[in-house]
Amino acid sequence: MLSTAIVFTIFVAAANAATQLERTQSNGIPKCVSASSKSSGSSVVIHDCYTGDASRYNWEVSTAPPPTAPGPIKLFGENLCIDVKDGVNTDGTKLQLWTCFAGNSNQQFVSLNYERVYQWAGTNKCIDLTNGDFTDGNQLQIWTCDLNNQNQWFSGRSIPDTETVDVKLSVWFNSFPPPPDLLCLTASQNTDGAKVALAPCENPSTTFPSGNSTWVVPRAPLYGLVRTYDGSKCLDLTSGDTSNGNALQIWTCDEENPNQVWTIESLIPKRQPSIRRIGRDKCVDIRDGKFEAGTDIQIWDCDPSGNVGLDQSWIARQL
Repeated sequence: MLSTAIVFTIFVAAANAATQLERTQSNGIPKCVSASSKSSGSSVVIHDCYTGDASRYNWEVSTAPPPTAPGPIKLFGENLCIDVKDGVNTDGTKLQLWTCFAGNSNQQFVSLNYERVYQWAGTNKCIDLTNGDFTDGNQLQIWTCDLNNQNQWFSGRSIPDTETVDVKLSVWFNSFPPPPDLLCLTASQNTDGAKVALAPCENPSTTFPSGNSTWVVPRAPLYGLVRTYDGSKCLDLTSGDTSNGNALQIWTCDEENPNQVWTIESLIPKRQPSIRRIGRDKCVDIRDGKFEAGTDIQIWDCDPSGNVGLDQSWIARQL
């Protein structure tokens, strides 16, 4: 991605950032270790990573190469830590939040490997997704450690200081300043079912009188809704159909709707970001590679090589 003054590099590493602890489902959509509430004694559960109160699934945890020294897993910005309830060293003991105490052995965990298996320090027990059940609210437990048990894999994802950014999403260009007729991803009108297409970045109304080419997007590596029209409408996969060529639309925003969950990636070293549907290897694509105002935007297989073609390459320019 270009690093000029007008181009916002989405892929960033934030110092001292919070971390999400994720376990990915078979459909590719991750779930997060979360607090059921921010209070001592509340359950530690599994929850969607992109809905609800994000402060409940952001953690302070060592990101040093494993194996790490024993330490707490602390709710970010709070004096609350993951705690083995009553210190019972038995398979199936549930996890809770509790006030952090430096000398509390029930709050000391070691990251064993790069799959981020978290062992309760001094025991053979690890944090475990109870019964492998991804249902929101399922309380986590400890269980005998097994590095091959995927219910014990919770990869860490660093969270930027800010979770969204206002941008225009333009087609790829390699000159500076950008061409005056540059095209952007545009919502054609503020109506459920309205198509998403290309239009001039600076004056989308020449193509769509009520068009809008400004978006609020999740900052990489996060995923979430891609909003427009003051946050009321979102980029949406029509009918949830992932078939190649299915058109994109805008629809009333709904955090519970998986058809509206996207991530914007920066593909290093190509630095060409794609807009990818979370949980599926599908990308936002310019139909037939036709770089003209009015061209529809569709869903299409992402290039597995990582060498993204121009029809899936977008530059996010911060507003």
